[in-house]
Amino acid sequence: MELAMYALKNPADSPAEIALLAVQLAWCAWNQSLGAEPRREYFEGVRAITPAQRGRVWRYFRFSDAESAVDALCKEKVVRFPDDNRLIVECTMTPSGVVKAKWKNTFTH
Repeated sequence: MELAMYALKNPADSPAEIALLAVQLAWCAWNQSLGAEPRREYFEGVRAITPAQRGRVWRYFRFSDAESAVDALCKEKVVRFPDDNRLIVECTMTPSGVVKAKWKNTFTH
């Protein structure tokens, strides 16, 4: 997912758990840019970060926290994909790093 890669400073050097967190944040931002309410699944990875891990985790990102990441990714979605109004209903990452998304073709506010 292009937005997830954008969120990371260096996607190729990011561990799998960081890449998965980036995918979850991008999923949240994509849908939020369409006016959808955040779902619990979006922030599972963020909730799992302990205070001791925060510095290690966020050093891989262009952003310092989840809220600023989602805000920036919402704006980036609108710039890169202004006419794509599909809603992501499910998003997963395989062990080999392949992102799979299920889309709802139309979304109205």
